[in-house]
Amino acid sequence: MAAAAAPLAQRVLVVALTTDFTTIKSTHVEDCPDIGPACATQMPPPQPYQHHLQNVAYGVTLDAQYGVLLWLTIAATVPYRFVTTSVQYTDLAGNPYVPVPPDTHHRNETVTGFGDPTLAAVVGQAVGRWGYSVRLGAMLPFGRTLDVDPFIAGRLGLVHEHIQFGAGTVRPIVGGAAGYDFGGVGVDAFFQGVFAVATNAIGYRPGQRMNAGVHVSSALGLSRARFGVGAEMAHESTETWQGIQQEEGNLGRTDVLAVLSARYAAGSRVGAFAALKVPLYVNAVGAQLSYPFVVQLGVATALSL
Repeated sequence: MAAAAAPLAQRVLVVALTTDFTTIKSTHVEDCPDIGPACATQMPPPQPYQHHLQNVAYGVTLDAQYGVLLWLTIAATVPYRFVTTSVQYTDLAGNPYVPVPPDTHHRNETVTGFGDPTLAAVVGQAVGRWGYSVRLGAMLPFGRTLDVDPFIAGRLGLVHEHIQFGAGTVRPIVGGAAGYDFGGVGVDAFFQGVFAVATNAIGYRPGQRMNAGVHVSSALGLSRARFGVGAEMAHESTETWQGIQQEEGNLGRTDVLAVLSARYAAGSRVGAFAALKVPLYVNAVGAQLSYPFVVQLGVATALSL
């Protein structure tokens, strides 16, 4: 049976630590009025130019699951994120360009902070070769957020930040998984929705998120290892600031990824896992955006309490 659908035994605590890495490139045009007050005071107004960004995103996530009853598990995750940004400027013809006035939106830097943790109840049961689970919970507003609306700050000519790791509001989570064990091969599928139902204190409202996937796995005749292949889809609708869709940021996107995974049982209660996710299709509204892959590595252990 697929691990995603199996309930935990009562009074067993499973703790996993996962690290992930990807690099993201994007390009967008900066124009008035976002260049700042010089748009109104400088004659002629500043010319539009291009931002070429490379973000290296990485982090660690602590995942804990506790079997309260044979059919009920309490699950929690706490992520800590890093984003290292480097930026280059060109004119619209692609020639090197020095912004005048100096750009206030982006700079070479590393931003760190906690993401929004999650807390959920997972109801699951194994029936013969079948297994299923249903997840209900929320993302909690404890992650790193911005202090001011970056678009307002940019138009005022104030240096500001665009990277944040939290939403500043509670976001409900609804999900589920199901799996079937054919013996030598297992098949499992999942879906999860994260819903934005409020606007935070500085006018930010994230988009709605939907994720789904299907995987096939097999031990390939080995006793301690298991390998998987599958596909996942992630969709996010546009974010808004003060109820308005801005010229940049997350303007809506859909990603379809191929997934390769591996698990290894180092002992009866300790295991390691890895996943490589490669985009097959990316549709991002607005700024051009590309990433070659996402790598995930982790270890897990089970404790009897």
